[in-house]
Amino acid sequence: YDASLRGINTTPTVIGNSVFCGHAEENVFDTTVMGALFAIDGTGTGNVTKTKELWIKPTVMLGRAAPLFVNDRLYIVDDGAMLSVRDSKTGNEIGKQKLGTGEVFSSPLYADGKIYCAIRSGITAILEPTEKGVKIVHKLRLEGDTIHGSAIALHGRVYIPTGDAIFCIGHKDQAPVAPDPRPAVPEETPWSADRTPAQLQLTPVESLLRPVGRQSKGQTQTIGFRLFNANGRYLDSKSVKPAYELKGPGKIEPSKEAGKENQVVFTPDPNAGHAVSFVTAKVGELTSTARIRTVPNFPWSFDFQNGKIPESWIGSAYRHIVLDDDLLQSLKTQNPRAAQLYIYLTTAFVNGNAPTVKFQDAGPRQAWNDLLRYFDLSDEGKPATIDDAKKEFDAGLELLAKEKVIEKWDWSQDAAGNLELTVGRGSRGVTGSAVMCKITTIPKGTRSQGWMGQTHLHDYTIQVDLRGSTRHNKMPAMGVINQRYTLALESAVETPDGAVPGLQIRSWVSRLELRFAKSIPFAWKYDVWYTMKFQSENKDGKATLRGKVWPRGEAEPAAWTIEGIDETPNVSGSPGLFGQATDAEVFVDNVKVTAN
Repeated sequence: YDASLRGINTTPTVIGNSVFCGHAEENVFDTTVMGALFAIDGTGTGNVTKTKELWIKPTVMLGRAAPLFVNDRLYIVDDGAMLSVRDSKTGNEIGKQKLGTGEVFSSPLYADGKIYCAIRSGITAILEPTEKGVKIVHKLRLEGDTIHGSAIALHGRVYIPTGDAIFCIGHKDQAPVAPDPRPAVPEETPWSADRTPAQLQLTPVESLLRPVGRQSKGQTQTIGFRLFNANGRYLDSKSVKPAYELKGPGKIEPSKEAGKENQVVFTPDPNAGHAVSFVTAKVGELTSTARIRTVPNFPWSFDFQNGKIPESWIGSAYRHIVLDDDLLQSLKTQNPRAAQLYIYLTTAFVNGNAPTVKFQDAGPRQAWNDLLRYFDLSDEGKPATIDDAKKEFDAGLELLAKEKVIEKWDWSQDAAGNLELTVGRGSRGVTGSAVMCKITTIPKGTRSQGWMGQTHLHDYTIQVDLRGSTRHNKMPAMGVINQRYTLALESAVETPDGAVPGLQIRSWVSRLELRFAKSIPFAWKYDVWYTMKFQSENKDGKATLRGKVWPRGEAEPAAWTIEGIDETPNVSGSPGLFGQATDAEVFVDNVKVTAN
């Protein structure tokens, strides 16, 4: 059921086959209206937005508190602390009661014929249902911190949590109501009674190794295994000899260590560069696979001409695709929508790993509606017929077919009349200049980092070519990561004169608060390639960070563009890339990492 264009924080209330819920975000049916309370029939399958909606009441800002169901009525507390009593069959309002001022984070509780409500500011109200709504039995402000949790009823008491304490409401002289007896703990089958292996587990399942190099002895990894029965009990495996198989560069040999003769030792291939290998073990019908990433010493260089994201990178595949930039620029001059289709369809082919993709709204994913939203056609201008869709897309699809990006496409409608587009992948790969594109269509990955190597690395320089695009007059943010510091071109940094496009060095932290940061104005432009260089240096217990940015193809400036010194430094960290592509795509090329 498509309720909102954004996430829903309200817990649904399920009564029989009816599901009651709400939100305080943009609505799908009208993005100009915020908030809604709705009810749906929970017996449907697939997308039930149009078929199983029982009723909906727009503009109800129910962003956090779950609806409370009592005697065919719904009691909801909106984000402004207004309690509304509604008919559960129609959603129509019966009555309302203002509880106070402030935000609401807790859901109402019904216990002993009364309703317990709490506001973040500490106000707690006890209400009694009436024919026309509710009446206030008692209301007070609990001393101490704010209330973010919901009240519960347990053993004849009501418990209300605050940031300072937990308040218990009940009669002091009343004995607690005895809880239901706990069920007996099921008896476990002793491992000795079931020695049949049900699971094979290689260990370690994930490794990161450095091969032999000019200044490195290289690393090896012993890969062992464990056997478990159907209940997850560990089994003795000393006498078991798995059959091992290697896929990818490197070699495996039987371990010569005493007591580990049934294990293998993996040695990376010194000539493989950045690579990924897989070791699979088999015992009877059981199999298990371990992955080994091989990352050599500096220098590194990546140009993406093989059409792939390096397998050894972490956090980059799926969020990025490789495109032919020569083709992309040619498409933009001929038909801008064809260029957008090139990005969108390549993403679908690569991330879906399928020769054919179908954009339809038959399932929860709503692929057809997502496509329309990407092209700003989900509201006004939304194609209603196949002819409408052809007018919007066929010219671009024909151009992509001519360039062999796609082989064919077909328009259709499902039984309900919803439009569907099926596209087959063409034979064309990357024949021109390859670039890595950070896409805008990954909901939880458009602002993210990607990592290239080991976390112990330090005192190095990373250089990369970056280009940002634009959509709806908005630009992305993009940069590189060095020793847990980020150097980024931002669409806006704070200056005494206000927010302006800029360049920023910041410490990598789990939240957006900046422990260490330095920002300067830098008037960068979209659709222009820039070369970015970022260097880290550990000295005298401090980290010195130096960055420079210049238009690609021009002479590198002698002076650093921005510098900063962190006196509580991050002393090591993997090289990486940063991108914020929520608003527009980021393009990456010619990645180089060298020791200082």
